[in-house]
Amino acid sequence: MFTSLAKALYSITPWGKSDEPETVLQLLQRAAKKWPTHTVSFKTGGWDMAPEVFTYEQLLREALTNAAKLRQADIIPEHRRVILYFDTHRDNCIWYWSVIAAGGIPALLSPLSNNQTTMIGELENVNKTFSGPTIITTKQLARFFVAVQGMKTHTAQSIKLEKLEAPIGHDDMFGGGWFDEGVGREDEVTTMLFTSGSTGYAKAVQYTHRQLCMSSKLKCGLSGMDNTKTFMSWVSFDHSAALCENHLHAVYAGASQVMIPAIDLIREPVRFWMALSEWKVAYSFAPNFFLSTAARAYKELPAEERWKLDFDFSELRTVMCGGEANKTTVFEMAEEIVTKFGAPKCSIKPAYGLSETCSGIFYNTQCPTYDVKKRYVFASAGKHLPQHQMRIVDEELRPVKQGSTGSLQMKGAMIFSSYFNNPEANAACWTQDGWFDTGDQTMLDDQGNLLIVGRSKEIIIINGQNYSSFELEHAIEGSKIPGVTPGYIASFAVWTADSDTEDVVILFNPVDDATDDCPALRNAVAKINEACIRFCRKKPSEVIPLPKELMPKSTIGKLSRAKLKKSFQAGYFDKYRLAERAPEQRKKKVEGEALTTPLQKVIEKAFVQETGLDPTELHLDLPVADLGIESLGYLRIKSVLEKELESEDPISMALFLACTTIRDVDMMLLQLGKVTTEYDPIVPLVAGGSKTPLILCHPGGGEFLTWLGLLQYLPDRRILALRVRGFHKGEESFKTLDEMLDIYVEGIKKHQPQGPYAFLGLCFGGMLAFELAKRFEAMGEKVVFCGGIDNPADLHKIQVRQKVRNFLIDLLHFFQILDLDTALRWEDEMDHIPDSEFTAAIFARFPDGTLENLDLTPAKVETWSRINQNMQDITRVYKPTGQVSKFDIFWVPPLPQYKCTDQEWRHDWLCEWKDVVEGASQKDVDADDSKGPLRYHRVEGTHFTILRPENIEVFQKALNRALEARNV
Repeated sequence: MFTSLAKALYSITPWGKSDEPETVLQLLQRAAKKWPTHTVSFKTGGWDMAPEVFTYEQLLREALTNAAKLRQADIIPEHRRVILYFDTHRDNCIWYWSVIAAGGIPALLSPLSNNQTTMIGELENVNKTFSGPTIITTKQLARFFVAVQGMKTHTAQSIKLEKLEAPIGHDDMFGGGWFDEGVGREDEVTTMLFTSGSTGYAKAVQYTHRQLCMSSKLKCGLSGMDNTKTFMSWVSFDHSAALCENHLHAVYAGASQVMIPAIDLIREPVRFWMALSEWKVAYSFAPNFFLSTAARAYKELPAEERWKLDFDFSELRTVMCGGEANKTTVFEMAEEIVTKFGAPKCSIKPAYGLSETCSGIFYNTQCPTYDVKKRYVFASAGKHLPQHQMRIVDEELRPVKQGSTGSLQMKGAMIFSSYFNNPEANAACWTQDGWFDTGDQTMLDDQGNLLIVGRSKEIIIINGQNYSSFELEHAIEGSKIPGVTPGYIASFAVWTADSDTEDVVILFNPVDDATDDCPALRNAVAKINEACIRFCRKKPSEVIPLPKELMPKSTIGKLSRAKLKKSFQAGYFDKYRLAERAPEQRKKKVEGEALTTPLQKVIEKAFVQETGLDPTELHLDLPVADLGIESLGYLRIKSVLEKELESEDPISMALFLACTTIRDVDMMLLQLGKVTTEYDPIVPLVAGGSKTPLILCHPGGGEFLTWLGLLQYLPDRRILALRVRGFHKGEESFKTLDEMLDIYVEGIKKHQPQGPYAFLGLCFGGMLAFELAKRFEAMGEKVVFCGGIDNPADLHKIQVRQKVRNFLIDLLHFFQILDLDTALRWEDEMDHIPDSEFTAAIFARFPDGTLENLDLTPAKVETWSRINQNMQDITRVYKPTGQVSKFDIFWVPPLPQYKCTDQEWRHDWLCEWKDVVEGASQKDVDADDSKGPLRYHRVEGTHFTILRPENIEVFQKALNRALEARNV
């Protein structure tokens, strides 16, 4: 068994000598041994779906099983650090413990930026910091790491496929000795989290076993939590509040815990109170912005709906609130709600902490009573946990008097050990006498409670997330917005009286000091809005153009954000504010191409539901930034789209936020292959245009995605694409060609009731184009164009291979994973493999997760293969009969398996079109410039690469010439 290998790697003292855990894995071991039936519940589906429940014993067993597979596959690198990047609590939690048990050091990477330029910078920073890191992620998320070379990416799905000789037994879990408990290395690093990146790219914070265990013990001592309680977590697992404040704290106490996706609560904030009540939660966390949102959502419910809610908060003891400045009025509002339903007073507790301090280290246990009495606008942070020291000092490191402002510095059991591979950052945050400088400006009040006065770092906190002013300005400048002077962009955060979170203000200098209102200036402001939304998912509250003289730079060329902010707050820039758009401008803005396709109607529903606009106010070219959607709104829209489209894979938020118009959202969803759940054979790719519509007929694989790269070359033309039935959940495949054509004709007539009609198909689609044109002409409709790409009239001729399953190898060639010679060699090498094992054998040749990175899974490939076989079954009994009035064939040299020359392919194989095109003759076959009913067009590439980027320029020119020649 594999355990013998691991036993040789570590000399472990069996755990159990003391009931007090000293290493992180011992926290979970103790919970699994003392409270084996207590649970971690993961809400992974919709709000109403039952959670996936693991007992602590099952969680430990799962982690140890994965750990064995990680060691067996030699995935843990020599330096032991492994980047984890997941987007669910379940995956994060399970793989966190799996890596620890395997002797690795999990580094929980924060969500990557929505701005492509910034994201590349973040990945390059990670790559540099970890010198070619090992990453474990999902197949859907792995694609992000392709952008930077040198990263070794493994998918959870591929690791799970590893086979062990024997399962993990009960005795293996407690003192079995083969896994890495960390005993004897309590002061070594065990876990890493990443900072917010507020002062540049994120730094990797390192924690030792002793620090995390002490954090859990001290938090438990303060909170009074035990194994009778329940914790609730919903912020992302990579956040120190999720890991240290909730998860490890709960494991230490032996308490049950429930983890809920953030979107479930953000979509309907009242659900926060519902979840606290339903799960009888004793301990949770919520940043100030969300606590405010949830409290207001409850208050704004109609009276009759509020009366129906009968919450039970009798178990609630702590909702720890941190992450940004905490308004006292928010705590008053929240306390009124929880105490009404049985919670004790002061259950909502403001706190202060950093990733570097294992999350909360100061807690105010008397809020809001104390802070209301003190008339504090922002609640105090209270006092720090025991076994810690603090000092507040001036710039010369001299202690300041009580009531005076200075920099907060800390020592103690929970303070992090160091940043990984970042000596400059370590030197900057540690004083010579051993104090950690938090970088925050604070003071103590007359009762010794901490007040957060300000931040020495120039950061903006938006909905509990930290963003660097520098990075925001860089993202705006990187957008290369016309009319904006490079180097003259400044951003900062402000609080307004009616806001419970910080707002962003952006100042910029227009080129030539052109601050007068005009379309060009408003366009620049709109583009700045878009860049800001992509960066931090929030529209700025103000974007103000200023003359250069009001944005002076220092002698070293820096803008002073602090001075600009002070001038803004003093009202010095008021006269440069742009007025609201006039009503007539608004009316003009909503005129545009309406949302008409089924997919666009789904998008319309999501945006109307979020913004409250009338559907008539939306059009395809409407800038999304003009809709004033906040970050939570984007999450809600994304959630609605995923639900309406029954999307098995989540829609990438990075791709969503990169969309500047509703048309971009439509095209983004199409590129992901998203369609409405009700089967419609037509997918409208382009909704309008003055030229004759073009109907694109799918190849043997059945999908429409192959056409998307062509759309930009077909302007001013409505474009419809056929998609086969059977590709999506619950769809039955076509049994016969006649059934397929009947449904396709019906679908085409529904979307384009009248001619003229134009058809173009790729390979199998060329046959469809011919058959559809024949039917429409028989109905008396005018067909002005009918074309095929690289297909003979009799498709049966090109079915030269014995085994249909080799379509999978063709697919690898299409995705440019294999060159043509290699693809053909693989056919010979794998010829002996049974059909039932063929897909698994293909995937076994890519242990590095290459296929998963391209979103190719065994299930998806099997579906593609099944549909292709269905198309080939139809083709085997197909013989072209009848005639059409015209046909254009676009061709390239034949594939090697056809075993014919270019001349034979053109004049023997493709010549048969002359028999099924009315009035065609051999001279049309022989001529490259025929003006007759049958026309041949030589293009570039191979059968599988005609529409790929390297060849599409040649193809589109030939296609557009052919359309023009037919007056289409």
